[in-house]
Amino acid sequence: PSVEEARHAYMDLRTLLKPPHPDGVGYKDPLKLNAILKERLERMQDFLWLYTNVVAGDGPSPANPVGGHWTHAADQAAHNTGKAHGTYLSRCLQSWSRAYIKDRNAFPLRKQGQKFLCIYDESLTADLKLHFQRIEKFVGTQDLVEYLSIPEHQAHHGFTKTISQRTAQRWMNHLGFHWRKEP
Repeated sequence: PSVEEARHAYMDLRTLLKPPHPDGVGYKDPLKLNAILKERLERMQDFLWLYTNVVAGDGPSPANPVGGHWTHAADQAAHNTGKAHGTYLSRCLQSWSRAYIKDRNAFPLRKQGQKFLCIYDESLTADLKLHFQRIEKFVGTQDLVEYLSIPEHQAHHGFTKTISQRTAQRWMNHLGFHWRKEP
């Protein structure tokens, strides 16, 4: 996409994430977006800002050497997040942004089957931490699997089946839990 097309998409994203207040001062309450979608849109906004931040003639500015360079700007935006999966995130940012530039209703929604992303849901995270506080001193991955095998909990969080032990390990690691062989 051209820098100008991307600039229009950036401005639309900025308005979507921080709609201006009618009196011109400050912002209105933004749309009620789920945490994953909001984070993805913010990352897209950061990427598009890096890509469109150019000087006259669509060349990179001295302060932003990736300006005007689609792939380099995506790589830099992914690196700026501090996430370990930089190249994957870079490709996602490019794909999501390209789709959004073509169609402003093409939001980067979670695909079905990507349950590992559910751990970023604040409601699920809060419920899990509360559940773990009710358990004695030592918490294991099986506690997480058993919690999500209860039909009421599955329905509340949008699951159709429970998670695996390996997924439970990843989620507990994400939540900041560490484990050892013996309690």
